[in-house]
Amino acid sequence: GRRGAELKVMAAVETKSPGYFNDRLKEEDEEEDWGLKTITLKPDELSYALGKKGMTRKKLAKSSGCIVEYVGYTVCLAGARDERKRAEEYLGWLFDQLKGPVYVNGWEEREDCTCVDIPQDCVGYVTGARRATLGKIEEEWGTL
Repeated sequence: GRRGAELKVMAAVETKSPGYFNDRLKEEDEEEDWGLKTITLKPDELSYALGKKGMTRKKLAKSSGCIVEYVGYTVCLAGARDERKRAEEYLGWLFDQLKGPVYVNGWEEREDCTCVDIPQDCVGYVTGARRATLGKIEEEWGTL
């Protein structure tokens, strides 16, 4: 609702006037169920976290249930505590992929993770050229 619209406008303003909201973005109390978590990214991390045409940001938001907006180099995660926690964790996994394969410890106990064993000779088919097929599946089903 309103918070998503507010962050979207802030992101647009920040694009035209970099730094305008730097001192105005304040995390809201982590003790509250609804709140705002902010994470500052490095310049090289921003484009990766945003993704082509903003698709990574959209997938992060859809899969976590959290409002995800980038105001300059600041990631704003707005939502319920569990949504913010998921979004932050998913963002961490996203950056972990840059270092190598990501394994989620305890995925069996999680409601938001499913492990699919893919035969080695099918990996290329499932991922597709430059990950296009897997990206479409993620977009369609709201997953990462």
